[in-house]
Amino acid sequence: MGESQNYFTCHLVKISVILNVHNGEHFIKRAIDSVINQTYQPLEIIIWDNCSTDGTKNIIRNYKNLIYYKSKIKTNLGEAREAARKVAKGDWIAYLDVDDYWYPNRLKEQIKFTSPEVGLIYAGVDEKNRNGKLLRKKSPLYKSGMLLAEQLRNFDIDMVTPLINNNLLNKNNLGFSKEMKASEEQDLFLKICAIATVVTIPKTLGVSTIREDSLTNKCREYWSIERNKTLDDLELILKTEEFSSAIKKARIQSEYYRASYLASIGDFENVRKIMRSLFNKRSVFKFLYLISFSPPLWNFLHRRSVKIVFTDFLKLNKNAND
Repeated sequence: MGESQNYFTCHLVKISVILNVHNGEHFIKRAIDSVINQTYQPLEIIIWDNCSTDGTKNIIRNYKNLIYYKSKIKTNLGEAREAARKVAKGDWIAYLDVDDYWYPNRLKEQIKFTSPEVGLIYAGVDEKNRNGKLLRKKSPLYKSGMLLAEQLRNFDIDMVTPLINNNLLNKNNLGFSKEMKASEEQDLFLKICAIATVVTIPKTLGVSTIREDSLTNKCREYWSIERNKTLDDLELILKTEEFSSAIKKARIQSEYYRASYLASIGDFENVRKIMRSLFNKRSVFKFLYLISFSPPLWNFLHRRSVKIVFTDFLKLNKNAND
């Protein structure tokens, strides 16, 4: 694990790193190395193998001091993440998907902000394609604080950099939903935003690999359903009307998610019906309604790699603090 690192020393901030993998032989060495090379070493590195059938385990064998679990049955990602968290010993959890990786100072930059009142700490990421080409430098849109309203308006917490308060999760009986197939991370992070302070770091601390065949893209039929389930849960957690306007606007966004799924299966007649109903809700919906009459253009602009560049060009994700 690196001779210069005293890996098993007593850590002031005890971090469990959880690396989830299913058939990740092409990426896993890069991901593991990015954790091992951190300037602040975690308490433990847990590899949760979700029934890989490729050479993943053979690569893992080349490393010492990793904690390896192989699931008995293949589960959805939320259930795999939660199963790994249940065996983690750290007070703080950092997840890493196998095709992503961290820059060396990721954990060192974050530990200075840990406290019992903080629920989550996240930072900027470089979004790259599978060939390593930089598509976008993505910085947090918001300043630190209670960020539920902001995140409901424009969710920007990726899965690469969050450092999560594990004690807070346990205290409030929170975790990744085992039922969700596409939105388990957004579901959990929004619930954390509802009860705790979120710290944002305006530095780039990791790399997110943008893939058209990502699990999230494959499960877009669940985006709208799961979004509304999260919003229902939030209304129960909040028990006030303070965020009713933000939740209402978030439900409008879920209608766009439904249109996005219908477009993916070629049902552009109903896509146009939905976008027409949203026409006056946001200016971008007017544009999307117009391009829904050209399915090839709609599909091209909704490819993940293209959408990233295009939304930046239109400044749809302009920093909310500007």
